[in-house]
Amino acid sequence: MRNWLKQAILFLGITEPFGLMARIWGITVIVLLVSIDFAMPQLMERSDYLEAFYVAGHLVATGHASALYPPSGIQSFAGTPFDIHAHELLKHLDSPAGALAAIYMYSPLNACLFAPLSLLSPLVSLLWWQGISLIALACCAKLLARILDVKASSLFFVSLMFLPVFHTLLIGQLGIVFGLLPITYGYFLLHKGKPFLAGLIWSMLLLKPQFLVVILVFALSLAVARHHQCLIGILGGVILLATLNIICLGPKVALGWLSCMKLAETTYQFPYYLLVGLPSIVVMLLPLSVRLMAKLPVYGAAFALGANAIWQGRKLLLSGLTQDAKFSLLMVLSSSLAPLVVPHFLFYDLSCLLPAGIIAYHLPGEGGLRKKLSVLASVTWLCINAYFLLFFFAKSNWAHPWFLSCMLLVVHGLVSVAILKLGTKH
Repeated sequence: MRNWLKQAILFLGITEPFGLMARIWGITVIVLLVSIDFAMPQLMERSDYLEAFYVAGHLVATGHASALYPPSGIQSFAGTPFDIHAHELLKHLDSPAGALAAIYMYSPLNACLFAPLSLLSPLVSLLWWQGISLIALACCAKLLARILDVKASSLFFVSLMFLPVFHTLLIGQLGIVFGLLPITYGYFLLHKGKPFLAGLIWSMLLLKPQFLVVILVFALSLAVARHHQCLIGILGGVILLATLNIICLGPKVALGWLSCMKLAETTYQFPYYLLVGLPSIVVMLLPLSVRLMAKLPVYGAAFALGANAIWQGRKLLLSGLTQDAKFSLLMVLSSSLAPLVVPHFLFYDLSCLLPAGIIAYHLPGEGGLRKKLSVLASVTWLCINAYFLLFFFAKSNWAHPWFLSCMLLVVHGLVSVAILKLGTKH
């Protein structure tokens, strides 16, 4: 009995006040997720998982994959076969005429992966997906813990305190299973001296493309520093996944996906307070008449930011720092760039910053830099969480994403300057 009590005390972190708070919050999050699912079925049927992924999986499972994407030549998502099927399948959705249209913009392969879960009832399927996402988050914590030599349970519960992660879990988004898990597993393999395998794992981010820029900057920095295995692994994996997307449901459906993305670019509007990608924020602030013309210079500036990060990454990799320090700093640099260069980057996609934030707290060597980056990570963490509380519990029109995007731009600038100074020293 005493051994059980001792283990419980260690697990709950009673000896560490912050550890205890993190564990209490983590357990509260899990209970809250289940409670909301049962208490608010009407609200949860508007979640990303049920409205998009569950419906897409059901169409594949029932042999109606051709209805995944809008027919060619259509100018709106309202009244499409997917939208109609979503309202037939999910009884608590509003009528098609009085609600936003149900839409699916991910790949055919994603839809196939959700087909087994779509055979369950909506509520049970959502609970299963949230459980799978929690298991994936625990795996991420375990992998990072092995690299950083810290307790995996502590990292798991601390991760739940980052509200983009909670948001991802709540609405059933893909960012943990198809985003954080490939990022952390590939990072783990890279630390183990297996760059080609790391690249293969990182290519799975094609299933969650908003996170791709994190590993592309990382891999391209390695490539220009004459370490090509990782980039080769990514390219090989992307070719394989692209081929699977064509084979799994046929070329016609794959082409429908591409035309759907084009239609979404011109007609679909995300809620303004969720859109935190800097290129989209800049374009949205401009008058409607000049937005189309403004995309070229705005996206060009985003490309320049990415090229600068790759150049800095190359200098970092060629410096005299230890390999652990190089990889850690490069992960922080590439992750901080993502919300500045990806146009359709939504609030819950900020979960991609989680590994970088944890790594910043455990940066090997260079005590002064570690202190600066840990403070910067803490401030960023608090600002992002405060923004979530603002739009989630207060009025959404109070949440101005340009403020958050500007803050993230400053964070990336400070990280870049700190790494540049360090690289100059070495």
